[in-house]
Amino acid sequence: MLKTAVKGIAGTLGYDVIRKNAGTASLSRGIVARFRTQGEDVAFFVLNEWDYIQKHHLNGGFYEPEELALIGRHLDGGVFVDVGANVGNHSVYVLKFLGVEKVIAFEPNPTAAELLAVNLALNGLSARVEHRLAGLSDRKTVARLVAPGHMDLGSTKVSVGETGTGRQCVVLTGDEALADTPSISMIKIDTEAMELQVLKGLAGTFARCRPKAFVEVDDANRDAFLALVESFDYTVAETYRRYATNCNYLLVPRASSP
Repeated sequence: MLKTAVKGIAGTLGYDVIRKNAGTASLSRGIVARFRTQGEDVAFFVLNEWDYIQKHHLNGGFYEPEELALIGRHLDGGVFVDVGANVGNHSVYVLKFLGVEKVIAFEPNPTAAELLAVNLALNGLSARVEHRLAGLSDRKTVARLVAPGHMDLGSTKVSVGETGTGRQCVVLTGDEALADTPSISMIKIDTEAMELQVLKGLAGTFARCRPKAFVEVDDANRDAFLALVESFDYTVAETYRRYATNCNYLLVPRASSP
């Protein structure tokens, strides 16, 4: 009776309650939040209503709308590489609203990756996304996932090396992982203070494809980051700060800068 009542209440609010019994228990129950924006129907699976990103989906919107708008000012179609894809907030947006043909998503956390797969399926986008269950760095190695105590999936960090108690994951270089990708329009990097290592591992890709980039940069890494930007022959086109300890940078090749 309680399950029926919960389903009824959720239905009146525009949600679906679903249960996944097969396989692991990580997605045993949750809510599908459905909303309409910019003339499109959107759906996201919400496993944890306290999670920063999933809470926005539950409330009927995308997470970080200002950042998505900033990306939209510089992206029009092509291939989008989503490094730190989490549950697919940015991947779903660029595919639905920015004319992107294909997304290559890197997400090493199996829990987030499963949510990502569900969200892509809910929005009919699975065929246009290539997901790699791996993180990126400046070398191929083994790493551990360090999850925050408050269950914010987006704050999960990758700790390189075999020591530690977190779940083991694979780490690649972007140059290796994207070697067979001939053209890239934009690379988004949100890797919880690992942006320098990720960028170094993508140096060849930036030289070969000259994509634009959207990078979340920890303030402690700012000077080293800007030095890398200069060495890549790129420049900062726009910035946006949401949090006190980091800032988002939109990078373009220097020859393409205004």
